[in-house]
Amino acid sequence: MRAGRGEQLAKLAARELIENGEGELRQWIVMLGAIGDAKPEFLVYEPLFRSIMGMGVGYWDLES
Repeated sequence: MRAGRGEQLAKLAARELIENGEGELRQWIVMLGAIGDAKPEFLVYEPLFRSIMGMGVGYWDLES
């Protein structure tokens, strides 16, 4: 996502998604389908150590 290559993420097979984020990554891919290959201004992921997941936050300035 940082490199603006969301199209490559959309090509991941179901098995690859399970190994690399599964449900949350699928939601990011849907969002990237709407905004195209724009690079984010800000993108960060913070793992939540008390669980098996984390939180991702991103910002894309699509008006400039």
